[in-house]
Amino acid sequence: MNIQGNLPGLKPCVAAVALLGLIAHSEAQVTVQPGFTVPENATLWLKADQGIHKDGSDRVTSWDDVSGNPEGNGVVNVSDPGKTPLWVDNQSGSQPAVVFSSTRGDFLDNTVVGSTLIAAQASTVFIVQRDDGGANHPSGTSVQWSPNGLNYLSINAANSDAIFYTSGSNQDFVQGPVTPASFYSTFHLITGVRNGASGTLRLDGQTIGSSSTLAGSADTSLSGTLLVGGYRNVPANGFDGAIAEILVFNSALPGNDITTIEQGLSAKYGLTTVPEPQAYATAFSALCLVAGVAMKLRRRQSA
Repeated sequence: MNIQGNLPGLKPCVAAVALLGLIAHSEAQVTVQPGFTVPENATLWLKADQGIHKDGSDRVTSWDDVSGNPEGNGVVNVSDPGKTPLWVDNQSGSQPAVVFSSTRGDFLDNTVVGSTLIAAQASTVFIVQRDDGGANHPSGTSVQWSPNGLNYLSINAANSDAIFYTSGSNQDFVQGPVTPASFYSTFHLITGVRNGASGTLRLDGQTIGSSSTLAGSADTSLSGTLLVGGYRNVPANGFDGAIAEILVFNSALPGNDITTIEQGLSAKYGLTTVPEPQAYATAFSALCLVAGVAMKLRRRQSA
């Protein structure tokens, strides 16, 4: 059956389907490569394959910020050197990661002025991590900045058995659904975006939570503690698991930048991310239009 011959109105969309398939195939070939471009306005970039300083037992004594931020928001452990996390090679995608234990009370920290990390009502956070805390863990805080418990940036990966992303005041959070058992002990990519009153939480490239009622602001003029793997004043509520990479921006990144970074991190760490269905629908509609115009032009030229 000749679909194009019998249904000429579908020709542009048939062509679009073919072209979309080629683009998807080409994109898949690109994203298997671990290299990707990060926008220049990153305020924090911690990666376990760069900027790690450790002792003879592979305990991490400091983790440098490689974002290029002149403030250098790297983290160390000066308040309790006996509670340093462990650097472990060949984790997800054969990449290293930093492993934290809440039983030991492991953490890394630094004093950071809020304005060098986030905006009052805007931030974007990416974190590649494996949560080993399991269900019913009291907090499981992966990364957090807070000067006083009221102004916040945080990713809690197991709070009430759900992922929380907080940016602004301690009431400005987006919550995901209850995480299934399969979430634990496996590396995932968590993305949080705040843009004014709107907030979005993503897991492995899929939106799992959103809010349009974020009303508070962070007082970014304050200096606060940037914690990685720890929790304010309660070590047992810290993170159990491995953190491979953290990226923070003081703005809400546009969708194309978010997609680029998610695909790059997923390729680097061998993670599976699924593009949003709307992205394919939008691309299909646009390609149908382009293919239709091209066919009309070709007819006119041959007339």
